[in-house]
Amino acid sequence: MTADDGQDGSAIAGSDGAGVRCRLLVPDEFAEAVELVTVAVAELSFYRWLFGDAMSDEALRWAAERKCGCVRQGGSIGAFDTDGRLVGLLVLNHPGQPAPTTTDDQLSFLTELVKANLDIARRFQMLRKTAEQHPVRPDAIDVAHAVVEPRLRNSGILRTLAIAAYEVAMERGHPLTLRTNVPELAVAYREKLLCVDTGSYVDASGATTWVLGQEVADMPAAIARLRARTSTV
Repeated sequence: MTADDGQDGSAIAGSDGAGVRCRLLVPDEFAEAVELVTVAVAELSFYRWLFGDAMSDEALRWAAERKCGCVRQGGSIGAFDTDGRLVGLLVLNHPGQPAPTTTDDQLSFLTELVKANLDIARRFQMLRKTAEQHPVRPDAIDVAHAVVEPRLRNSGILRTLAIAAYEVAMERGHPLTLRTNVPELAVAYREKLLCVDTGSYVDASGATTWVLGQEVADMPAAIARLRARTSTV
């Protein structure tokens, strides 16, 4: 199948053994995306490092909203179960897409947070510097976040999302990139989603971040191999 223009929520990949259908999200589904990503953010050691003792439900929600900012611009991919519930998500940044705007509430929260916590202010400065030193490949669709509802992990949903992402990338003629500083996820992306290592660096938290991706020319073969697999991820 081919991708649509990202505005009408049309299906872009059929359901498979995972029992889900994938389609491009519409801006009105931002809140659903944030709910799903908030759960995943809470599991990541990076955010425990970033927020330290100030870690809270509000901080996690803030981080998830920032992660999902580009959902409002279209082009991210959701996996939906038979009841139409969002159970998996790839938050995608597309080439030339403007940076998501910061809302007044988000800015107010961050301002108060760094005023009250100088260590957090320092960590944000380190984070900004690292991002400047290791920018996203400008011609690539970048996976800003990948998440599957916890109870449905290892059911094939992430594999189905990857197929959908490769289809979108091929339709638009862009390579796909993603990053992770979670070793287990790096292994899964290589072995189960067929992503290829393109580099690595030490991020602001001191963890190794692996940069992986897939070139457009290699995507048809990757899709065929993924569809032929019976293993789950």
